[in-house]
Amino acid sequence: MLDEYIKRDDVKKFIKELINNHRYYEKSFNSESVYSRYILNEMALYTFYDALIKYKIVLDDIYLFDEFLEQLGKIYNKLNNYDDIEIGINKLIGKMVSIKLEIKDVNDPINKKQLVSYVFNKYILEGYYIHGFSTIYYDDLKEKGLIPNQYKNYYSSMKEVNKIFNKYGYNLIDKDFDSDKIYYTDDVIMACFYSICSPGYFHDLLFNSELFGNKVRRNGYLANDFDLSTRFIKSFMSDKRFSDLDKKCVISILKNEWDLIHKKKRKVDLLFVRRKKLNDSNELDINSFLDDDRDVYEIVDRLLSPKNGNVISNESLSRDDIKLVQLNDYYEIDENTREITLALDEELLKLEEEERKEREKEEGLDDYGSASVFIILGALFITLGVIISIIMILIEI
Repeated sequence: MLDEYIKRDDVKKFIKELINNHRYYEKSFNSESVYSRYILNEMALYTFYDALIKYKIVLDDIYLFDEFLEQLGKIYNKLNNYDDIEIGINKLIGKMVSIKLEIKDVNDPINKKQLVSYVFNKYILEGYYIHGFSTIYYDDLKEKGLIPNQYKNYYSSMKEVNKIFNKYGYNLIDKDFDSDKIYYTDDVIMACFYSICSPGYFHDLLFNSELFGNKVRRNGYLANDFDLSTRFIKSFMSDKRFSDLDKKCVISILKNEWDLIHKKKRKVDLLFVRRKKLNDSNELDINSFLDDDRDVYEIVDRLLSPKNGNVISNESLSRDDIKLVQLNDYYEIDENTREITLALDEELLKLEEEERKEREKEEGLDDYGSASVFIILGALFITLGVIISIIMILIEI
């Protein structure tokens, strides 16, 4: 679907810059940004994937792509905020459409209607929803299509993990393993995140901040490090006095799932299905966009911005019903994997030092408390001895 663009040398060069140049991957988020809660340095790359996919769906014009990529580079260089970059990309798509349609005056009501209608038809009526999935399922999906709940998995074992946690009064996994629901989104960036963290229930159980506390960090998962990824659940089980047998059982099941997920080198894997195939193409009314009095490019931004983050379907899809896209994972680059692992190691060392000091403080208090009891008891016995001695002396007198 994207091969003709992804394989270009100028695109490869741009991607390399987004991955390795800190002025791209260290840009900021708006305070209310949803992405900032989930996505780290990979945001610059995922934003580019979003731009590329929108260009493919709305324009797909190889002759205009040079201009598009050049202007895209200027947006990245000019803006320091990912949310502003997203808006800039959407408006750039609108400007490229005006070039494609040879529209000179976008403010003319007829031309404005033509441009908005074109984007609506391309991106909404003929557009796609996306499902981010784990790389290990790519070949099966390519060969057989999508059959809900037919992924190779260890669901039965995961139920056992939940039973063990339930035994100690905790609910670890919030998932109905018997459900055949598939979740889609119209948000490319979040679909990339879902793919890297797929399967979601496994990622969420390893980094359950509700149980394990706010110190949990998912960096180890991104860096493909099992020991770092299971550190929090191991610590929790030890603190809550899980039996050695239960701890070993849980870790063994997690390791089996981990090994399954990592049988293939991780990529960003996306499944595209037409919106109308999921009977969702009539959700938006074109008139709400045609009657909008705002600038035409602001309307295009509104059209291209995510609207449905959780579209649910249990429909099976044939190979012909889907398009598969496989993109590079930000963290497959050795330099970045090493950087994120080292950063996490330093952070964990600090956390462990804080925890050690807290334990020593608590142990010190316990020792002091115990000592205080003995001191008091000793003083009482001494006092009692003195009183008895006085009484005996008085009796003798």
